[in-house]
Amino acid sequence: MGYFLSGILYLVVYLGAGALLTGYPLAQSAVANALLLGLAIAFCFVVLYRRRQWQGTQRLFWDAFAVGMAMWCVGQIGFTVSALTGQRSWVQWHTMFSLCGGIGPVVAMIARPYRGPRKAATPGVSVDLISFALLMGFVYAYFIMVPSVVAAAGPSPQATLLALVQLQRFILAAGLAYCVWAARATPWRRPFVLLASGAAAGFFLRLATSEAISHGQYREGTFYDLAWIIPYLCYLWAALETSPSELDSPGEPVRGGWRAVAVTAAPVFLIPFIGFGLLRLQPIGEAGDSVRLLLTVLSTVCGLGILTLRLSAESGELERADARIRMMAAATEQTADLILITRANGQFEHANDACVQALGYTRTELSGMTLPELLQRGLESIVDHIGQEVRQKGIWRGTLVHRRKDATTFPASSTVVALRNGQGKVTHFVGVERDVTEDLRLRDQLVHSERLSAVGELVAGVAHEINNPLQTIIGSVELMIEERPDLSSVSTVARARIVRMPRPSR
Repeated sequence: MGYFLSGILYLVVYLGAGALLTGYPLAQSAVANALLLGLAIAFCFVVLYRRRQWQGTQRLFWDAFAVGMAMWCVGQIGFTVSALTGQRSWVQWHTMFSLCGGIGPVVAMIARPYRGPRKAATPGVSVDLISFALLMGFVYAYFIMVPSVVAAAGPSPQATLLALVQLQRFILAAGLAYCVWAARATPWRRPFVLLASGAAAGFFLRLATSEAISHGQYREGTFYDLAWIIPYLCYLWAALETSPSELDSPGEPVRGGWRAVAVTAAPVFLIPFIGFGLLRLQPIGEAGDSVRLLLTVLSTVCGLGILTLRLSAESGELERADARIRMMAAATEQTADLILITRANGQFEHANDACVQALGYTRTELSGMTLPELLQRGLESIVDHIGQEVRQKGIWRGTLVHRRKDATTFPASSTVVALRNGQGKVTHFVGVERDVTEDLRLRDQLVHSERLSAVGELVAGVAHEINNPLQTIIGSVELMIEERPDLSSVSTVARARIVRMPRPSR
């Protein structure tokens, strides 16, 4: 609520200052542009301040926004200077900076921050952003800057400018709307809702602003500037409310392969297609066509350099993935647990060293076997039950009895999970097992010890019950000996035995 009220206050100050300075066009232009610059600079400051809280592609997303906003600030300063000097024009050197400022939010969506930080994918995604930014910059220069610099026939550069800006804003609003849907179950949903709301409002407000510009009715400090103010306020609000990055998932995969390279190559190949193809379809004169040709060649060369960087980044990603696979393979081979991987039909795929040693087969022998052949006879039907339960519940736990090559058996505590492809179809089963023969032996020993202990307690209880009456008898005999002196004829040995008889312990 505080951000919302601050935005309302900014709008009141901006429109109020513009209304008070209506009769002073230079002062109105200076104050309005200063307030616009202050809003853009505040956004850049917030991103710079919070940058350490984001990681990977999430940081890259806001960096692209901030770079675009910084370039827009440069263009806005140039526009302000031209307006204050009485030479205001929408198509000048500063136009390219303002246009490039709009490129930042558009290409930032390629980072897809709602999927997580993805630090390993950041270099490749950065190259993708640069590739698309190069294409958009080439289009602006090709259709707007070159015709404005060279006296050329054809559509007015200003009309083309307004059309391209409106198209860019539509792409931004549509892309952010898709991001809202894609991030619906993540903490990035609210930031994308704010960004999409601002972009959609800016798209519709820009329709009125572009109409005013084309008819020469635009003035700074009026409601026409809401086409910039509303989106920038939403951008600032979203940057303030974006949560810090969380830790990457340990097994987060890095998207690579030819599809990743194709994403980078597509804009690079579009540059010569657009540049050379439109030279004949929309000529603007010999001088203008020559400049366009040079621009196309330079942009293509830059694009090929970017594509080379992408291939290099892809190679680095493949090396990291390969190193991770080797590390996981080494860990799998070193573990004492039995790891057995089968295909969906139960045929052997891989077994680690511990499994090979426990079963007694070689990997070559196992390659032609199925899981039922590795189980104790009579347990083959359990394989179908395991497969059904894993498909339904995702995991199965239980005890299997394996048959070795020498026909001996051993029990194994097993956990079976499924590996699925992109369509969710089960391709492999992975079983992690542990030989519990020793555990069962120790358990039997413990049960035997418990039984002996129980028998001992029983014997002790019986002896206790016998000792009680026996103690009474012995005590009575001793009293009788003491009270009957006529028993002196009893042999001394017998009396001594009776007296020295040990008393049973309780």
